[in-house]
Amino acid sequence: MRVAWKCYPHLLQGNTAGYAVANAGYQHALRLAGYEVVEVEQAMHLDLDPEIVLHWSVPELYAPFPGKINIYGTVSEALNVRPAFRACFDHPLTTAIFTPSSFCQRIFRCVTHKPVFLCGHGVESETFGYVQRAWSQLAADQRPFVFLYVGSSNPRKGSDFLFEWWQSREWQHVWVGLHGPPVRLYLKVSDLDFAKACLELWRMHDRPVRQEYGGLVYQDGTVTVYTRHVPAEVLAVLYQHAHCFVFPSRGEGFGLTLAEAMSTGLPCVATRFSGYLDYCNEDTAFLVDFTPTPLLGINGRTFIGAAPDKDDWCRQVQAVLADYRGAVVRGTRAAVRMRQEVTWSRVSQQMRAMLEVVAGATTEMSVPSTGSA
Repeated sequence: MRVAWKCYPHLLQGNTAGYAVANAGYQHALRLAGYEVVEVEQAMHLDLDPEIVLHWSVPELYAPFPGKINIYGTVSEALNVRPAFRACFDHPLTTAIFTPSSFCQRIFRCVTHKPVFLCGHGVESETFGYVQRAWSQLAADQRPFVFLYVGSSNPRKGSDFLFEWWQSREWQHVWVGLHGPPVRLYLKVSDLDFAKACLELWRMHDRPVRQEYGGLVYQDGTVTVYTRHVPAEVLAVLYQHAHCFVFPSRGEGFGLTLAEAMSTGLPCVATRFSGYLDYCNEDTAFLVDFTPTPLLGINGRTFIGAAPDKDDWCRQVQAVLADYRGAVVRGTRAAVRMRQEVTWSRVSQQMRAMLEVVAGATTEMSVPSTGSA
């Protein structure tokens, strides 16, 4: 069977990086399911091109085709659904919706009567391979303990929270000062997001910097911010070199970088909220309590997200340091689960089931040829 895939201009860095990775992954999953995928852009031939068109994009870009069965895929990171999503769901040319997490599926079903299918997400476990880790602050030759963050530098991702925590008295003076482990915080963000960074990032931006392999490195004591865009193979090395992944996100549709970190066996500390809870629980990560809070997102939009509890965040981080051998056991369980459950092969089965349902439901229905948002 042939299906069409609408191509949208998502970048491989910044806030649309997850859309770009999923764009390639979903097409791969369709081919694994036995479908021939035809990429289309601005126009389609009503008779020659496939009847079913799958779209994967932010709502502002969504452009369904008249005379076709349009299935719209997207994600939301908040408990409240923006009007732009509702407009896409309510569009008369939209037949169904798909999304990669049960979190998104639940909130989308609250605002539309059209079917919302769960088609998960995959992680390239061969690229983000597992490594065994060991660390002890008692070892005389032990290198510093590296906390790693990978993601955009906008407030939703929590980079501002990380700076506030890192410089807090409770962390630097009480825990680090008393226990004495040499620690470092490494943030891998994209250069495109740097203009939207928090005030602390702006402070570092004004400091002398060095250029390294096409990106800028900002150094301030034990904190390093690196803006270079790197390929997946290099990113995997960052995960594998680190000791703990820190992800105080206030909302995720899926949580791609967290999934990549878990695939390498890296112990992870993350907010107990949103899309990644499908594969992330107390057995596989250190989850932090939160409070639902109105937050200011990019472009000045307000969304209902999760404000991580600062005290619980410190407790979970300290638990990792206090029993790192136990934390590695948890990270190993995560890596095993990712290879079993978070795969494009599994997604291919979900997409085939979705397409069979949609095709069956539309065989006796006429496809709308016109419509407006």
